[in-house]
Amino acid sequence: VHTQTLTVSDTTDPTFIEALPMDQAVDCNSIPTADTLTATDDCGSAGVSFSESTTPGGCSGEFTIYRVWTATDACSNDTIHTQVVSVSDNTDPVWVNAPTDMNVTCEEDYETEFQNWLSGFSGTDSCGNAFVTNDNSGPIACAETREVLFTLTDECGNSISLSATFFVEETLGLPEAEDESVILHPNPASDAFQISGLLVDGKIEVFNIAGQTILKRPITDDEIIPVNWRAGVYIIKIFEADRITIKRLVIK
Repeated sequence: VHTQTLTVSDTTDPTFIEALPMDQAVDCNSIPTADTLTATDDCGSAGVSFSESTTPGGCSGEFTIYRVWTATDACSNDTIHTQVVSVSDNTDPVWVNAPTDMNVTCEEDYETEFQNWLSGFSGTDSCGNAFVTNDNSGPIACAETREVLFTLTDECGNSISLSATFFVEETLGLPEAEDESVILHPNPASDAFQISGLLVDGKIEVFNIAGQTILKRPITDDEIIPVNWRAGVYIIKIFEADRITIKRLVIK
C-alpha cells in the first residue's frame, strides 16, 4: 500500500478585473464618483470591499479624499488599491443680488437708505459660502455721489468685484400745481408713462432732481411717453395754452 498526501494551500492574492482608478487633482465642483471594482481569484471567488475617508485642507473647498478597494479571496488573501483625489477650489463665486446704482433725494432718510444699500447685495459659491465686502469710506452727505467697489469672496479666497454708485440728489425747487385734473400714470413708472387731463395739445420739459433738463417734446392728451431714465425722482413741467402744471414722476 502506498499513500500519497497532497497538501493544497492558497497563497495567491486575488486580482482586480477592471482598470484601477488613478490619483487625480480636481476642482471642488467636479469630484468624480468612485469606481465599482470586482476581482477574480485562481482558486475560487473573491469579493471587493470599499471605504472612503476625507482629510480637510485650508478651506471648505480644499480637501483630500482617500478611496480604498480591498479584494479578498476565501482564504483571506487580499489585494489593496488606494486612490488619492486632491480637491481644490479654483472657481469664483457668483452674484445672486449684484450691486446696482441707486438714487435718493436729500428729503429722504438717505443715510439709512445708503446703509441698507451697502448691505443689500449677496452671492453664492458652488463649494462653500461667499461674503460681500466694500470699500466705502464712511457716511454720505446730501448732494453727494458715492461710487463703491463691492467684492464677493468665497472661503478659499476666490473673488469677483463690481462697482455701483449711490446718488443723493438735491430736490429741485419747483412748486406742485394745485390743479389735480392733470394726472401722470403710472406713477411710479418703469419704461413709459402717460399724461391725462390736458385741455389742449402742449409740450413738456423733464428735469432730473438736480435741475438738469433731460427731455423737451410736444405732448397730446393720453400720449404714451417711453423712458429709459435712471431710477429716481423727476420733475415734469407741462405747458398748455393758458396754464403750466408741474408734477413729480418717480422712475423705479
